[in-house]
Amino acid sequence: GQLAILYLIGKAKSLTKGTWLWRGITALPHPFLPKRNLKVAARAKTTFLRCLSDELPCPFLAHSINDVSSWFHDLDSLGCRYISEVDCKDQFNNIKPEDVISHLTSACEWLVKKKRWRMSEVVWSVHKESKKLDRAGRGNSAKFWYITQGSLEDTVTWEMKYNNFILSAGNLWCRHGCIPMGGSFSAQAADLHSLWSVYIHRGLFRRLGTLRVTDSGFPYWENSHGRVSMQQFRDNILVASSYPDSPQVQLIQTICNILRQCWGLRVLCDCATEHSDACLFRCHHHSTQALGYCLVRGLDGQGSCYTHPSALDSSWFLKLGPPLLSPALAHPSYLPCLLTGVLSNSKRWCVTWAGELLSVAAWLQVAVLSGWPLTLIRRAAHSAIARGLSASQHDFSQTVHFMYHLLPHLPRRRCCILHLCLQWLRHRAIWVGDQYSSWALPPHLRVSGISGAWNGDWHALDYHRQSISPPGHQCSDDCRRPPPSHPSVPSVPPATP
Repeated sequence: GQLAILYLIGKAKSLTKGTWLWRGITALPHPFLPKRNLKVAARAKTTFLRCLSDELPCPFLAHSINDVSSWFHDLDSLGCRYISEVDCKDQFNNIKPEDVISHLTSACEWLVKKKRWRMSEVVWSVHKESKKLDRAGRGNSAKFWYITQGSLEDTVTWEMKYNNFILSAGNLWCRHGCIPMGGSFSAQAADLHSLWSVYIHRGLFRRLGTLRVTDSGFPYWENSHGRVSMQQFRDNILVASSYPDSPQVQLIQTICNILRQCWGLRVLCDCATEHSDACLFRCHHHSTQALGYCLVRGLDGQGSCYTHPSALDSSWFLKLGPPLLSPALAHPSYLPCLLTGVLSNSKRWCVTWAGELLSVAAWLQVAVLSGWPLTLIRRAAHSAIARGLSASQHDFSQTVHFMYHLLPHLPRRRCCILHLCLQWLRHRAIWVGDQYSSWALPPHLRVSGISGAWNGDWHALDYHRQSISPPGHQCSDDCRRPPPSHPSVPSVPPATP
């Protein structure tokens, strides 16, 4: 018979580690199932996960990246000063299909009792036009597709156990004892394992303190040292706390031990090495890079966020080669569309004006280091800011002025770009105490409820700039040279108009 055809896709970030990891991506399942059936079953399982998360007492699993942004901005109410990231290693290779199937059955039985459903069989309704209308129960419209819980479990069982063959390079491969990668239920299976295992082992989290919930609905734990909150997206877990310095050192190791016992998987912090999983107590910082953003927490508990392109290292110079197409080969609308999409997608994260300015600066740096002429970058950035940030609560025309001010100074180190941004805010923003805004009405014309957005992350970003600056470094012309840790990457001078 015809087997599932899968392609082995390499893991790109393994290039820097000297190894090449292969991942199978499903192309065609067998026995043949209509694409609509897989689509309906996958969305039904996603709806099931959302219903389950709404009822569990301490769900810190995010179903979308925008949920993580809401959690990060809610940390201001908790006064969190530290933020770190821990990673669940080899998650897909260590989760057993039998555990996923068992979790699906037991979690559904628990959900039925919790919500007191009287239906003889659980039915999931998937809307044909909008995912937001997916729901439990049978919809009262012809625009719904339906799938019962029994059919969903049968489809998941087939996907987890039998649709795991790989035909590649003339050889037949099979994944044993782990869930498939790139399948219709792979991500949902990992999320279900994380979510339900946390509920089963919820007693382990008492080591963090008393469980409480913020006004926005995010869980956190409070004890004599302070407050700690977590948010998980896929295999990345963000940890934020308001602990003092001494207890903060032990907190990350405690959380890794709890999650390791809960999930039965390796959970490592950033300072763990290949030879030891133990925390070296160097991962408690006021900022971290995760999910394509740099997340910053200030000493006063206020936070800020800006985009951090994956092509740039911690000093904002290229890791490998130029990530953008050459201007001689690219379509004229290539760079404007790219910048517009980046700025539009980051609006939920970069809510402060400084966050928007630094996001623009990061991609200007990428374009300059990729060899694009300043005239093309200036034209593309002008149109992208007008399109991507026109609906922002900040004055995008002032952001355009910042772009014209910063572009001739690039490329520079990240700390020096932060310095230029903060100095520009100090002179060009409207200030009231420690709060700044991009626009505000004169005092004699101000009306209640009509005012610009006031932000208070200047001190957090200034401390962040000091923490990432090399010892003894001064922001001057030497910022144009790449850091010594990357001697093979030549510096790219700004192009002449």
